[in-house]
Amino acid sequence: LTLNLNSYTISAPTSASTALIRVNANGYLTIEGNGTINSASNANDYSIAVWASNGGQVAINGGTFTNVGAKDFEDNGTTPNNNELIYVSGSGSLITINNATIIGNSENETWGTRYTLNKADRCNSDIVVNGGTFVNYDPSMSKSENPIANFVAEGHLVYQVGNNYTVAPVSELVNIIKNNKGANIMLPIAYVVDTELTIDLNDCTISLPTDTDGSGVFKVVEGGNLTINGNGSINGVGKNDYNMAI
Repeated sequence: LTLNLNSYTISAPTSASTALIRVNANGYLTIEGNGTINSASNANDYSIAVWASNGGQVAINGGTFTNVGAKDFEDNGTTPNNNELIYVSGSGSLITINNATIIGNSENETWGTRYTLNKADRCNSDIVVNGGTFVNYDPSMSKSENPIANFVAEGHLVYQVGNNYTVAPVSELVNIIKNNKGANIMLPIAYVVDTELTIDLNDCTISLPTDTDGSGVFKVVEGGNLTINGNGSINGVGKNDYNMAI
């Protein structure tokens, strides 16, 4: 099934206690176009926009997904609801996010049970993020039941401008710096320079995760010539003996 949102808003009833859209075994759903899926409800359980389970497959190619405004706590007033926005469970399920705006309830620091993206405990399903913008949420530093730290696809980075975290291919680094003044850019691994490359930092900060291998933020190899201009920061601090920027 292909669902073109066509500028519509699809909402959950206030009493809903499960997913607004659920894709089960043998199901393959593609979501595209402009529009909104709003799964916020006042139920006592979840406010899931999209749930893939037991082999269900989902490709998200457009739209806005939100559950902001969902009921925060169960009726006892002390136990927080999960409010997971995008969820996979069971065996062989996959949700691929290629382009979307994702606005989830902020995660609950105390209980750790409110997830924007969530992968169920002990399942071999996955969420893979190739693109999209996440509000107040970094998909490379995720909380999840499983747990999993990084839903971002290999070869992709996350850059932050204000409260927005956007996923893009590493190959777009120069354009991202040029077009997003002051952005915080997290590379997945060292950026290898093997040709002529000039970067104007444009007040951006470029860094690596803390568990990299010490190759530096930029690694210039044979044939590479790197020129760095402008104001900005290259942060090489990591969990290694080198902490190299270049």
